[in-house]
Amino acid sequence: MKQFLTGSWAFVPGARTLDLSAIDGFDVRHLLGVINLDAAAVIYAPGTAGKGYTTLAGGVLTLAFDTSAMAAGARLMVIYDRDADLDPAWDGAAQRASVNGLLKALWSKLAGTLKVSADSLPLPAGAASAARQDAAAVQLQAIADRLAATLAVSASALPLPTGAATNAKLEELRALLAATLTVALPSGAATAARQDAAAAVLGNILTALAAVLTVKAQIGGADVSAANPMPVQERVVQGAVAIPAKDVDVTPGLVFFVNCTAPGTVMLTLANGSQLPLPLREGPAFLQMAVRQVNAVGTSAEATYFNLI
Repeated sequence: MKQFLTGSWAFVPGARTLDLSAIDGFDVRHLLGVINLDAAAVIYAPGTAGKGYTTLAGGVLTLAFDTSAMAAGARLMVIYDRDADLDPAWDGAAQRASVNGLLKALWSKLAGTLKVSADSLPLPAGAASAARQDAAAVQLQAIADRLAATLAVSASALPLPTGAATNAKLEELRALLAATLTVALPSGAATAARQDAAAAVLGNILTALAAVLTVKAQIGGADVSAANPMPVQERVVQGAVAIPAKDVDVTPGLVFFVNCTAPGTVMLTLANGSQLPLPLREGPAFLQMAVRQVNAVGTSAEATYFNLI
């Protein structure tokens, strides 16, 4: 029961002390508040910052609130609760015991209903789960068997040391790839017919190229006065490259073609007597020649040519 005490205390403002030892069985946990009526100020309120106490000696409290400017005879209202039933609410040990009891009850409830073992996750026990697990086990075993048959590697074989064992593994891998990889075109009469037709077309192309590209060209010159192309010198080929002979007039700046039967470098003797090295590969060669410099002016001009390729 809350009581407002008016005479069971001694207040020393300068020392900020409040003596409540006159209260029979005084317990600071039952002190709910102290108000200075003359100063209209709350000088003690438990749980409020700056309005508790700093020390407690018996029934004498040293207040945290600064009362040094207050009068020694000021009227105080001391609110005190003598109700013994409130004691457990202020008893930290009782509170801890209550919380511990709740936690133990909760743990007992959880331990009896929830399984957290690896065997029970993520599927609960039961006929349906067991059936699914068996089916999954069969599929996983099939995958493991397939991997074991196709990817039989070990830690000792990596990163593939040299030797007979490695070579044997590589041969197995080549055989496996050869047996499993397919080509873009299926086998059969239709495919064979198309391949023969394609081979015939390619053969015709090669024959035509051989007839067209086996030429011996002339390097064209330029008539300075008329600005008309005209041949001024036949190409002189030196070196190991064999080029079949055939005279063809070629306009300067355009392309002439040769068919080389062997790779090598040839020297072209130009109109001014200089020579131009041309590296050629075996097979058709497409050489583009153009006038680079007019050396002399006359009825027919002498010109220097160069390879643009």
